[in-house]
Amino acid sequence: MSHSVGVNRIRGFTRGFTIVELIVVMTIIVLMIAIVMPSIKQAHDSAQRVVCSAKQHNWGVAILAYASDNYMAFPDNSSHPSGASVHGYGFHVSWNSRHVQDFWRDYLFPLTVESKKTGQRDMLFCPTQLYHNKLDDNLVIGTDGDLSGGLVGYFYLPGRTYNADTDYSVAGDGWAFRQKIGTEFSQAPILTDMMQYRNTTQSWWMINQQIPFSSHVVDRSGIPAGSNMLFEDGHTAWVQNTNDETNKSPNSIGLAGHVGVEWNYYYKIPLGVY
Repeated sequence: MSHSVGVNRIRGFTRGFTIVELIVVMTIIVLMIAIVMPSIKQAHDSAQRVVCSAKQHNWGVAILAYASDNYMAFPDNSSHPSGASVHGYGFHVSWNSRHVQDFWRDYLFPLTVESKKTGQRDMLFCPTQLYHNKLDDNLVIGTDGDLSGGLVGYFYLPGRTYNADTDYSVAGDGWAFRQKIGTEFSQAPILTDMMQYRNTTQSWWMINQQIPFSSHVVDRSGIPAGSNMLFEDGHTAWVQNTNDETNKSPNSIGLAGHVGVEWNYYYKIPLGVY
């Protein structure tokens, strides 16, 4: 009887892992995570691009609808005649006029099922555009005499005019100044994700809060991987960014679309390629 109990105790004994075995298991887990994480990140980035592209497609549908009702014209996005930044007028490539804000209300927002303010914001910002989303937390659409709501998470280009603080000539003024669909620059994009660099701080980042200025940033450099671009016929294309981090000259980068006192904005592509 006692011999049988002793055997059962021996058979029931379970040996734990040694420290060496635990280290080996943990090392294997870490290696597996290291192998899988880039694929997860790549899939996430790709999904974000698809979401932004879908939003831009809605802009395309709305712009074509507006143009068909207005003799093929884009919404007026002109600067103030003095060339200054004045409420109600477009400014740089990020601020949009009251006419463009009315276009959002009448043509763009009805394309989303959700009509609440959050739904409106959702149409105006790519989810990867953290900088303008933060700046425009108090978004107000169509406020009389105020440009509140004119700052969005895309570069909307057409319908603009000369501004003393803005030099569009690097990409060609006609890209931003065209007034109607089907003109000389019909193969140029009309809406892009944000790619911008701040001259005064020499940075792709909002330094104090570590928020990237651009959309689709893939690493700590703050340089965007590229941009979705919307064209007049309503199609979108992903354009890879080939910027050289060490050379911020707009003429050498080849993507500079606007040079200002504080900012360089990048959106130029070879016409007819996409």
